[in-house]
Amino acid sequence: MEGRFSIIQDSKTQRSWIRHQVGDEVKLRVCPEEDFPYLSLLSSLIRNSDDPDELMQYVKQQITDNEN
Repeated sequence: MEGRFSIIQDSKTQRSWIRHQVGDEVKLRVCPEEDFPYLSLLSSLIRNSDDPDELMQYVKQQITDNEN
């Protein structure tokens, strides 16, 4: 993923959004309710990682490998 992003979550409603920014363009994606625990885990991993960029590169690679 290029650009900046953030994961926004509301634990009371189990709702999640992904905010993605490239340059001046900002997009907000509403995520399915069933993705809440996965995005919560990803948020925690990013927050506690010594190298968040490396972690995200790993996640991207895993997604790419599973798509093929």
